[in-house]
Amino acid sequence: MSKVRYVDFNPAELLADTAGELTIDEFSVYWMICTLIYRRRERISDDAEWLKGKFKKADVRRIRSAIDGLIAKEKVHQSDGKLYVNRCETELKRAQKRIETAQENGLNGGRPRKENNELENQSGLSEKSYNQPPLPTTNNQSISAPKKALDGFEEFWAAYPLKKSKGRAEKYYRAAIKHTDAAVILEAVRNHQFSADPKFIPHASTWLNDKRWLDGPPKGNGRYDELNFL
Repeated sequence: MSKVRYVDFNPAELLADTAGELTIDEFSVYWMICTLIYRRRERISDDAEWLKGKFKKADVRRIRSAIDGLIAKEKVHQSDGKLYVNRCETELKRAQKRIETAQENGLNGGRPRKENNELENQSGLSEKSYNQPPLPTTNNQSISAPKKALDGFEEFWAAYPLKKSKGRAEKYYRAAIKHTDAAVILEAVRNHQFSADPKFIPHASTWLNDKRWLDGPPKGNGRYDELNFL
């Protein structure tokens, strides 16, 4: 992997993911974990003692408690002794793709103009977005058109047992139905055997982002327990 020097940062997404959900300790540890993942370009060890060394006068018990809280709230995930954040892994892949594209274009004599415009639009920094004046509005005209009802989302939301973060769930549902039929997702969530304990039920956005409609039936006692939740 080439050296990734920067990744995209969206303050609005960070606030949507953390505001009102994390304690001060959890937010501090979450931000440090993300920064270390970006810096090292890989998952980091689930080692509270090592992570404590990244803070001044930190208490390892508070660090451990914050990590466990983040895992329980699905902000951080743990696998094979490593900590990772889905958002970090996505942004690192995007950054790596930008590097590979730039290298390929360099060998071909430069980036095609059409592709250049598309990348500008993706970053939100195109000249057009800065210089184009806003469209005039009247009392009878709203700034934006009303959103079209998302096919099947309300049925999915009604069937999902944990009613939290509906906006994020709708965003991931919109992405999911681009490559999977809405009826398939709805049938899967209706047949999915969730835990009886709400704290072990992932948010709908996580369920969708992890494509859990593809999961097979749970092993063992026929329901999802704490291990299945993670």
